[in-house]
Amino acid sequence: MISIVVILICCLLPALVIWLEHRFAWARALGGVIICYVVGISIGFVTDHPPAAQTLAEGAIPLAIPLLLFSVNIKTWLSESRTALLSFALAVCSVCAVGVFATHLFHHPNLGLLVGMLVGVYTGGTPNMMSVGMALNAPSETFVLLNAADIMFGAIYLLFTMTIARVVLVRVLGESPTASANLETRLSKHPFVLRDAVLMVLLSAVILGASAGISFLIMQSIEPAIVFLSLTTLGLAASVFPKVRSKHSAQHAADYLVLVFCTAIGVVSNPQTLGEAPVIIIGLTATMLFGSFALHMFLCRIFRIDVDTAIVTSVAAILGPAFVPPVAARLKREDALASGLAMGVIGYAIGNYLGITIGLAFAP
Repeated sequence: MISIVVILICCLLPALVIWLEHRFAWARALGGVIICYVVGISIGFVTDHPPAAQTLAEGAIPLAIPLLLFSVNIKTWLSESRTALLSFALAVCSVCAVGVFATHLFHHPNLGLLVGMLVGVYTGGTPNMMSVGMALNAPSETFVLLNAADIMFGAIYLLFTMTIARVVLVRVLGESPTASANLETRLSKHPFVLRDAVLMVLLSAVILGASAGISFLIMQSIEPAIVFLSLTTLGLAASVFPKVRSKHSAQHAADYLVLVFCTAIGVVSNPQTLGEAPVIIIGLTATMLFGSFALHMFLCRIFRIDVDTAIVTSVAAILGPAFVPPVAARLKREDALASGLAMGVIGYAIGNYLGITIGLAFAP
């Protein structure tokens, strides 16, 4: 019964929030992403985190990605991809550098293993953490505790990137010179058309199914890296067709799915789980995440990377491609979405190599 109630809230709250944003200035100022995220976290405090919420979160973003990509201008994306690649490389270097530093700062019998798993997750994603742990023979309880700490600090980091990160960092990194027209302003000129939205969601579902099929044909399983790469490629391919690109209701549908994701991910991000992790894991995870983020921003300042590119590529590295869409939507930079997703997929590809290498280098 609880699962059904939570799922209903996750699906109905975003619709209510969208209505509130159209009617009230306070809702627009606060932002639908933040409202849904905070409500989701509040629900997480009083529920047992039904698995259905995790499933909903995992399904909403893959379905939203093609919808968000349908309006992308390919020429603009190609011109900006080199800057994104440089910023992502700086993010990866930052994670590795802070990981090496952490091996001298903390003391633990399996410190190399812990650092290697965190390098894997903060350059790739959770699958990389698991892969690195399995390669280095990590006990199952180590993964559970490290994953709990990662979820909670990741939630704090996600909330920061979607609220005050841009306001704080724009003074340091500078405005994005090629920022596209405000998505909210453009969408306000194009009212929601249910028929168009349904057609675009169906097209997105077909692309999602095709992406899963491609992964299964190549790997005989559903591999996140291949799925996200296929979603990005097929979504961009569809954007070439004017009839697809002109369906502005696809963006409205994507906004709704992003809010569903924010609500559901808030439900499963329960701060109470952090109490189960030892102090060493809490300290190490916080150092790796926030230390690498700070170093990345410092390097972006040196290399003159604009604020939006820096934030999107940081999220792609630290949280993975699944979290790029809500952040890009919050920044009103859907034109940065394709590059962010591509960088996240690269992270999946290199995360295992980096994590295993560092784990073995600092093994006792």
